[in-house]
Parts: sequence; structure tokens; C-alpha cells
Amino acid sequence: MQLYKQYLEERDGASVIYYDWGFCVYAINADVIYLSELYVIPEHRSSTKAYRLFKEVIALGLQRNCTKILGSYDKTTIGWKRSRDLMIRLKFNFFKKQNNLIYMIRSLHGFR
Repeated sequence: MQLYKQYLEERDGASVIYYDWGFCVYAINADVIYLSELYVIPEHRSSTKAYRLFKEVIALGLQRNCTKILGSYDKTTIGWKRSRDLMIRLKFNFFKKQNNLIYMIRSLHGFR
């Protein structure tokens, strides 16, 4: 995972939070956090682990004065409906569509 983290940082300016049960990839640009990947192994998906990763990313973004978080899902992937449903439960709203990629956004207001 260490080489992959280095690769993402070099290529995209992205950071990774990693645990044995899951990880997330995010980048901060100006006042926006882009949460590009969030993965939790199947045995832990009915827990609050995904939300824990989400909250960790938000805390890091708030430390850097971010005001919004952006996420996306690709409608050509197997689990896209699960990703969409999770973002809706987390109060993300539609932002834009680019081919098969759907971007969702939400304010960080109330997370301070």
C-alpha cells in the first residue's frame, strides 16, 4: 500500500487513510475535499467503518478550512448503486454529470 500511496500523492496530490479493514483516497484543493475512493471490506460493511473514514477526511479538511466535500461514482462499475446510496444517506446532492461519472457535493457546515 505504501507504493500506491506514493503514486497517488505524486500523480494526483492525493492522500490515503488506510486500515486493515478499509481505506479512502482524498485530495484537498482550495476549500474542497475530493473523496475519490472509499473501500471497506465486505465483512465490515454493515458497521460504521465507512462513516468513520468519511469523518476522518472531513476533520482533515476542516483543519485546512475546507467548506465542501465532493464525491463521485461511475455508473459503469459493479457497486455504483451502493456508492450513490451511501452519498445520498450522507446528504450529498447532485453536482454534475460527466459521461458515466456522477459528481455529488455537500457542505461541511455543521461538522465543526
